[in-house]
Amino acid sequence: MATIEKSREESILLIGYHKMLEERWPVSKSSQNCDGKESAFLFKLERKALDNIECLDFDMLKNDIDTEHHERLANIWETVLALKTEFDSAVETLKQHWVNAPHNPGFPGAYPQQLELNFPLLKHPYISPGANNPKQGDLPFNPEPEISTPSTPDSTKTYKRIKSPTKANFSLREKGEEDPNLPLNFPSKTYEQSEISELADMILEIKGLIRKRIPQEFQNGVFASVNVLNIPISDELQTWRTTDKSLRRMTYETQKNYITALRLYLAMLLERSDDKKVYIFPKNHLLRNHLVHRLRALEIIHATHQGITAAKTTLHHGSTKKSRIRKTENKAAVEHMSNTTGNTIFDVFPYSTNESDKLTIDLVVLTVLTAIHDIVEDTDQDTEEIIQNYIKPFIDKYDSKLDPHIKSGFPERTRQEVKAKVLDLLGLRSEAKIKHSRRSALRSLLRIISNNTELSRSQKPSQKRQVEAKNAILQNIAGFETTSEILKLTEEELGTWGIKPENLQTPSSKTFRTFPESTHVYDKHKLTKFLIRLNTIAGQSKKIQQTALIVKIEDRANNLESLEGFNPELRRNTIRTTVTRLIAWCMLDHDNVKYPLYNALPRLIDNTLTAYLRFEGQHPEKIDNLDRSYISQLEKWQSEVIRYETSDKIKNLLDC
Repeated sequence: MATIEKSREESILLIGYHKMLEERWPVSKSSQNCDGKESAFLFKLERKALDNIECLDFDMLKNDIDTEHHERLANIWETVLALKTEFDSAVETLKQHWVNAPHNPGFPGAYPQQLELNFPLLKHPYISPGANNPKQGDLPFNPEPEISTPSTPDSTKTYKRIKSPTKANFSLREKGEEDPNLPLNFPSKTYEQSEISELADMILEIKGLIRKRIPQEFQNGVFASVNVLNIPISDELQTWRTTDKSLRRMTYETQKNYITALRLYLAMLLERSDDKKVYIFPKNHLLRNHLVHRLRALEIIHATHQGITAAKTTLHHGSTKKSRIRKTENKAAVEHMSNTTGNTIFDVFPYSTNESDKLTIDLVVLTVLTAIHDIVEDTDQDTEEIIQNYIKPFIDKYDSKLDPHIKSGFPERTRQEVKAKVLDLLGLRSEAKIKHSRRSALRSLLRIISNNTELSRSQKPSQKRQVEAKNAILQNIAGFETTSEILKLTEEELGTWGIKPENLQTPSSKTFRTFPESTHVYDKHKLTKFLIRLNTIAGQSKKIQQTALIVKIEDRANNLESLEGFNPELRRNTIRTTVTRLIAWCMLDHDNVKYPLYNALPRLIDNTLTAYLRFEGQHPEKIDNLDRSYISQLEKWQSEVIRYETSDKIKNLLDC
């Protein structure tokens, strides 16, 4: 059945990729096509940042700008308009291509006259004699009904099994598809009898997923794309699919170029001298704050698109050991990363500035890391390999046609400096001091998120920092016994470091004192290892700890929504360890005032409590007094956790 399962996986991937694309502006013109308020929020952010750019027209702004900058800025603006036209054209061409998709002879759901059947004993489409073998005796079911109710003949037919050969060559046709040119023909091969039912069930499953997940206006394109049975297709359909791939690529490239050009234009308008005395666009102009907020939104949108593209490409081509689909949800694995990223933006972005309108967290690093977190989490590759293979090929790449316009309004700044400061999201293509702190933070965060990270056990002469394993023992967040077991430390190492175990028996953290590892471990120390890495690798950088915690929180919160496909023991253990490790750490040991986790933490608490109560209702026999105490603790934390309200400036930005 490997071929059938592979075909099913490819179909689910295509549906997922299509869903991710049609939820975004401007492929979709309405946020009603979005799955949830978080996706709708990102949609509104995209629409507000990328559309209605009339207020940015340079002719309207130039009177407030020194004439020496006019020609340079006017040229950038003309490039923005040209690239927007290319992007708009690419989107409309792609959408029209979907509307005009040809019939797919390998998939019955591609036809508009399809009718639903609800046979009591027959759970697949109407099975008709195959084109190559029209004998009824070759069919797995007798097509003559035993019972037929005239009032509803299409929904009450009952079929009985008859003896048939162990193999069959046949075609599937839905009731109502009388056109002989529209049957579903299986590949010209002989199928085992046991495969026939699985093939038919798969067709119905994929058709149901398309109808459920994809708006009707986009379904033609999905039906034409999906090739459930890998059968030979017409030249017309093959040409259509080849064109579809090219148009998708063109849409991606033109959008990226347009966003990059608009970012450059806004950044050049907002440019100021190093001493903050000279501003290209007046410092006190009423429009300046709008430009700042719009540029921030563009950076987040760009980081989201590029991060998700990196995750999708890596997963699709099998560059990691992660599965490409989430079987418990029948969704592409990259959809989890996309949804988690959308949730993160929804929970953090509106609250990420202080009273002085300064950012309180690096949103670009947070967004990119959230987008690729699943790839990083379980890869065997080290930090530099992750950067080179997963991040660098997609981040900070832009069309060379922008090069002539990358010129500062201050002559002392080189083109390379402008490029690194204004256009680069992560600064991975330059070793300049610009964005050095962002690159350094990214490397630390990748090591914290990855489950395969090994803490250093020795110190090279060139290293200024202390040995990480030694620091982990001295920090003692989980207690000496647990930490030394996890790190597999030897007596020789402890002696070299001058460690005295008798002084480190009591954990330094409230989390592990409240929920000792000896009696509250449910995940083979997985989250404990994460917390040790969090404190050791981040060192004294609370900003890095804050970012890593948000990524982990959002990942776990999203995973809790799809727990029901797993066995009861795993579900309960996942919920328990979420309470006693991740949530406990955030509530008991993390400083939520100075380094807020925004609405990510309330989301995790709410989702965990919901998952616990659902589990209790489904498996009451699995709930004991310990679980009841955890539920009570969750309810207490739910009432205590800080919840953030959207500010007026964000509401105005989104025009909500």
